Amino acid sequence: MKFLLDANVLVCALNDTAGVRRRLNEAQASGAKLLTSAVVVGELSFGASASARPEQNHARLRAMLARMEVVPFTETAAQRFGDIKASLRRRGLARGDADLQIASTAIVEDATLVTDDQALLDRSIPELRTENWTGREKGP
Repeated sequence: MKFLLDANVLVCALNDTAGVRRRLNEAQASGAKLLTSAVVVGELSFGASASARPEQNHARLRAMLARMEVVPFTETAAQRFGDIKASLRRRGLARGDADLQIASTAIVEDATLVTDDQALLDRSIPELRTENWTGREKGP
């Protein structure tokens, strides 16, 4: 099993949110592969750089990322992104580009996206598998 972790879940892990930390430990103990997207790393790096303690937060981020594989936003994922965005637009649905880049990366990697983002949990992208480890279950 593969899990691609979104920025909001990794922030919970960095903040030692008990449920997220427990699920991360369980996933690793079971042999699941933990991934995140280079897009997520960009979001988290921005947050660390903009924080009151950038050096400390970058160090914490590097330590957490060492526990998982960072996957790039590939040409295949970019093509999937375009297809998904066009499909959503035809249905009158708008989603942020970063969210769709992360979602398309999860699909291409055949991974379950772990997120707390309602725009990704709402099942508007049928081929996207999602889980929410924060305990704040959303979606239909």
